[in-house]
Amino acid sequence: MPQPRPLLAVATVLTLAAAACSSNDRQLRVDTWPSGATVRVGEGGRVEGQTPTPPMHVVIPEDGSILLVIEKQGYQTIAVPVDELSSSHLFFALQVAPDTERILNAVKALQASVESVGQAVNALRTELERSGRQ
Repeated sequence: MPQPRPLLAVATVLTLAAAACSSNDRQLRVDTWPSGATVRVGEGGRVEGQTPTPPMHVVIPEDGSILLVIEKQGYQTIAVPVDELSSSHLFFALQVAPDTERILNAVKALQASVESVGQAVNALRTELERSGRQ
């Protein structure tokens, strides 16, 4: 009766497990400062979690990359391609999003000033035309 070969069985299991995972399967970790950003795979894609993420499984297409999207309220969104050469631990320093309301108010104030100057110029032209000076 043949003896069981435990080493052969273990080697076979490891070989099959390795074959099941293609070289494009990756484990990624994503960290941000500040933490608490949402991490998505693909624009509008599935949410993988919030930073710092535990290792997450992704599959990189053989002909390219996947897109990671990192979002946090009040901060600029980051979209970064990840391919087979990318690090397995990614860190991003988030930048505060510009205060668009403040910028919009400044633009409106500038437009009002320009309009006011235009009205003053037109009034001067009208006065000069009435007085006969041009």
